[in-house]
Amino acid sequence: MKNPFLLAIFLVGALALQDTRSREEERLTFIDKRLEVVYPVIQGFKSLITLDPFKVTQTWIGSEICSYRGFHCDNPPDNKTAITVASIDFNGFQLFAPSIEGFIDQLPDLALFHANSNNFGGTVPSKIVNLKYLYELDISNNKFTGQFPTAVVGMPGLSFLDIRFNSFSGSIPPQIFGQNLDVLFINDNTFTASLPEIPGDSHILFLTLADNKFNGPLPRSILRSMTTLTERKWSSSTLLGISCLGQSQMQCACSSERILSTFPCVLDVRNNCIPFFPGQRSIEECAEFFVKPNYYCPHAWFHSFLPCRYSHISSSSASDFMPMVAPSP
Repeated sequence: MKNPFLLAIFLVGALALQDTRSREEERLTFIDKRLEVVYPVIQGFKSLITLDPFKVTQTWIGSEICSYRGFHCDNPPDNKTAITVASIDFNGFQLFAPSIEGFIDQLPDLALFHANSNNFGGTVPSKIVNLKYLYELDISNNKFTGQFPTAVVGMPGLSFLDIRFNSFSGSIPPQIFGQNLDVLFINDNTFTASLPEIPGDSHILFLTLADNKFNGPLPRSILRSMTTLTERKWSSSTLLGISCLGQSQMQCACSSERILSTFPCVLDVRNNCIPFFPGQRSIEECAEFFVKPNYYCPHAWFHSFLPCRYSHISSSSASDFMPMVAPSP
């Protein structure tokens, strides 16, 4: 802006607008100090949102935070007379923001955060470990990246964790399977490395691991966990091994690639490389796998150990293991 006069007018107007906003905030009256504390946190997050198709943030105005769409207030456990933001439900709002850092982790009394089907990105803030009341975290179907959110590991109150349909990568910390979780949904990410063992005293009732890039042998502890898990899903990974459950009504066969199951009835193992099973990978894909047994599977004897209704088969030649071609999706 080359004209000094116009520049001066612009600066005066900007300062006046800022002063007006400051005075407006000073005039706000909150029903509780805890709401006053989180007000600038919410407004700061609002300023980061660049897409709001349902005009949700238009309700985030004034001191009536408990009336903001998506925000819910309650009495915190440490003070039954106080009012605070206790839960957030942004499911399906399709909001776009580059990060939730500085938002969720700055709401000290938050117990539930549901943000399914938005466009939030970045990583999960490490400071959520300080949210002592948080017991449900659902950030599924967003654009989060980075490693598994290790901040949730060791959070004693967390019982529900859903991070499906994001772009998390790396390995899964073994400690997460030993937490007091009822639900753990981590499918449809890009996790790699081998699956850790599941502790015998695991509390998890619903577990989904499908559509990742896991590799290595299927932990035997998964078979033991079948007596406590209500539902499990494995698929689109590189998990190896075939095992048998004796006289159990549940059948289990896990080998080479892509494991999918829904229990307590049957384990669906289509798109694997299990010999003589229908719906397996192509001959070319399985041949490439079986020529490298030492690299992919440290327990090669699993390849000849089939489910209970099948007897042991010979592994004398690679041609013995040629499966039928998997159907097109």
